[in-house]
Amino acid sequence: MGISKATGIAATAFLVTSVNLCQLGMRIVMLPFLGTSIVAFVVTFASHDAINLPWILGKNSVGRFPLWSIVLFGPFLTLARTYAMVKRYMRKESVYDKIVEGLYLGGWPFLLKHLPPGSPSIIDCTCHGRSACVVCAILVALGIAENWKDAENIIRERRKIKMNALHKKTLEEWSKQRVSQKKDK
Repeated sequence: MGISKATGIAATAFLVTSVNLCQLGMRIVMLPFLGTSIVAFVVTFASHDAINLPWILGKNSVGRFPLWSIVLFGPFLTLARTYAMVKRYMRKESVYDKIVEGLYLGGWPFLLKHLPPGSPSIIDCTCHGRSACVVCAILVALGIAENWKDAENIIRERRKIKMNALHKKTLEEWSKQRVSQKKDK
């Protein structure tokens, strides 16, 4: 299930809860539920493929959220982290899997003990497909795989991944550009 659907369902559940609490006369108690619902609906619309406004959360180039974003989108960020942890637990998915020496593919390491050994650089693209897409490109760039399809197979031997048509199209275009750059040299 995509992030838009997941946040949309959560937003609707929080809205229904807030309406029910309001009808029960618990107006003050319903406010956090209503606020969370509004924030989740905003993120749902902003993250939909047709709109695609990832910058709305204000995440900087090192992957951190500024204070204003934490305050404004705190309910969503909490929901997203909770969703990721529950999803990982339900799928019995490891936090990361070693793809090749020094290269790991996984999700957000929410505890220090979840980090791979050594001093790794973490590339968290939030989504299984995007992260796998980046790792495919890395495997090709390092010369471990001849092309992105071979890289995809290397990853699939170690971890379940799901790349969509856009990820594959991006890798195909990147591969063509890479080949043309090699010819120019």
